[in-house]
Amino acid sequence: MQQVVEDIRQKALEGNNFLYQNVTIYGISEKENIVEVGLLHKNSSTIQEFKKKICDSNKIKFVNCGKIILNDGSLVWMRGESK
Repeated sequence: MQQVVEDIRQKALEGNNFLYQNVTIYGISEKENIVEVGLLHKNSSTIQEFKKKICDSNKIKFVNCGKIILNDGSLVWMRGESK
């Protein structure tokens, strides 16, 4: 799992546009022993594109994760249903 996270991190360091436009958060879920990737718009097209451009691993679980901007301008990430 650590390698999957490192692969995603490397794409971020390279400035991958798809990653910055679609992925809100990623990390290891110790409870589920899997890498969770939060997508702004979780659908089959975005998941397939992530697998093609970022990382294709059966250790990844995609979840809905939208952003909410509060009145004070701070940003909060909200996790939704997973698939």
